[in-house]
Amino acid sequence: MNKRIRWATGDKVKIIDNASSHFGKTGILIEPKRVPVYGKLQYHWFVKIEGTETIELFAPEQLEKID
Repeated sequence: MNKRIRWATGDKVKIIDNASSHFGKTGILIEPKRVPVYGKLQYHWFVKIEGTETIELFAPEQLEKID
């Protein structure tokens, strides 16, 4: 059974998307954005990559929450 993850601004995350140039890096959630995906609005997150000033948009499936 999949446990639902609660995302919140300021959470620390790890990027787990193999296709991303930021794979394996960590970052901080900045703010959510609603993005249309297959006719539905889903939340994606702006993530500030640690060690850089880069901010990227990621889907929740591309991220892993770090406690």
